[in-house]
Amino acid sequence: YALNAKKLSNRFKDRPVNATESAVYWTEYVIRHKGAKHLRTAAVGMPWWKYYLVDVISFILLVSNLKRHYETNHSTFSREFPIGSDSRKNKLCSMKLKFAKQTNVMTMFTNEADDCVEASFVIAFNIAQAKRPLALDESTDIQDKPQLAIFVRYVTSDVDVKEELLDLISLKETTRGIDIKIALDETLQKAEIPLNKIISISTDGAPSMVGCKNGLIGLLKNDTNFPDFIPIHCILHREHLTAKYFKYDHVMDVVLKIVNYIRSSAKRHRQFKNFLEDIEDDIPNDVPWYCLVRWLDLAFFTDIMQHLSTLNVSLQGQNKLVNDLGQKVFSFQNKLKLFIRDLQSNNFTHFSCLEKIEASLIESEIKINCDDYVLKLEFLFTDFEERFRDLKALKPSFGFLENPFLVNVIEKGCPLSHPIITNKADLEIELLELLEDEGLKQFINNCPSILEFWKHISILKYPNIKNCAVKLISIFGTTYSCESLYSTMKIIKSKYRSNLTDDHLTELLRTALTSIQPDLKKLTKKVDTKKNTTQTKLA
Repeated sequence: YALNAKKLSNRFKDRPVNATESAVYWTEYVIRHKGAKHLRTAAVGMPWWKYYLVDVISFILLVSNLKRHYETNHSTFSREFPIGSDSRKNKLCSMKLKFAKQTNVMTMFTNEADDCVEASFVIAFNIAQAKRPLALDESTDIQDKPQLAIFVRYVTSDVDVKEELLDLISLKETTRGIDIKIALDETLQKAEIPLNKIISISTDGAPSMVGCKNGLIGLLKNDTNFPDFIPIHCILHREHLTAKYFKYDHVMDVVLKIVNYIRSSAKRHRQFKNFLEDIEDDIPNDVPWYCLVRWLDLAFFTDIMQHLSTLNVSLQGQNKLVNDLGQKVFSFQNKLKLFIRDLQSNNFTHFSCLEKIEASLIESEIKINCDDYVLKLEFLFTDFEERFRDLKALKPSFGFLENPFLVNVIEKGCPLSHPIITNKADLEIELLELLEDEGLKQFINNCPSILEFWKHISILKYPNIKNCAVKLISIFGTTYSCESLYSTMKIIKSKYRSNLTDDHLTELLRTALTSIQPDLKKLTKKVDTKKNTTQTKLA
């Protein structure tokens, strides 16, 4: 087409080509070449000459319309700006620049519309993620409808840990173990998650979850289609139960009565706050003898609860590795041993409240009897040992994850077991090869985190070692994500939005809790801003 257009212009060098001459030239060209395939592909079932004739007629009509517009609205243009003159060239240049500016204005408006759409996506995403980080043991919504939250933790190829809401399922009638299992099976099937990828299942301590026969864990273990997995009872729940059974009723009953008495009246509450400001919340120097025992018990109970509270806070949070959680529990057990030793020798270094009371009793030469406190701590230590026995069994695996160079395969054997390990023989060989890798030895000493170290382990060189590490990293140590979800659900499904459907609630929670950042620019491109702007103007 371009070649013949050039020939046409060469034929009429001395003057412009009009529409009739152009149509005659192209008609002769098509007849000469026996068809319209040189211009465009002919329509199916239509003769070439009809197809071409329609094209020529359309071209003639277009040229005629332009000519009529020019003669009607710009009849004086040729007289004011003669053909070939410099004034005509300057005028045409200025008109082209004006047209380009108009095009830029339209493009600017289009870009502004795209920016507005992108900004709306940003605002909507920020609103959806706005929540308060509360941790409550709640599993029902405002309509008392039981909600089962299923979170999944996965590790990417570059050892990046992700926790996402897999599904939120409304249990219609009962919340038995079989109901939870059916819901879990349907969710895994819908998400197309292979069962052999499941390494561990973490639950709370409800009988419907951890029951050995009718609970979820028991039913899954008895299911021949379900692979072997590591059951984890939420470490945070177990710590809470340990603190719950550490009772000092004769102290707590009095404290609760005082608190209820003060908070039941706004006036008494204000007076109590003013009283605390006056005495600066200090224990009086002169302690009456008739209540000395109660003061001591309250001080000891406050100190030990402070230590348990510190442990509880350290166990909270998302993306916590199970080895870090286990380390905090084991270190607290060692602290209990230290506390027992100190109290046996009347050393109150780690008990600040008891230490203050002891300082106030120096002049009276009264010594504090700590035998009962030692028994309480020994009971607490035993309770920790029993509740975290399964976690103790995983301690060698935690050591492998934290520093595989400390694993002594020859003397102690492989520290890992099924289902973490799939090929014990190959793993032992790789561990021995890893021990002589001086580059990785130097790197782990200066590595900022465990995850950063495992990112540098080559999957091609140490496939079994890295797969075992990834499996351990993927284990949920707590159900903190579920508890955080229930707190967020109370905000989203409030009394003003109690009629939210289950599907809408699930999507709102998924958006609020996700760690994945949406591609807002890609979403903006999918929105037809021109169409939306036109509809807005018509409205």
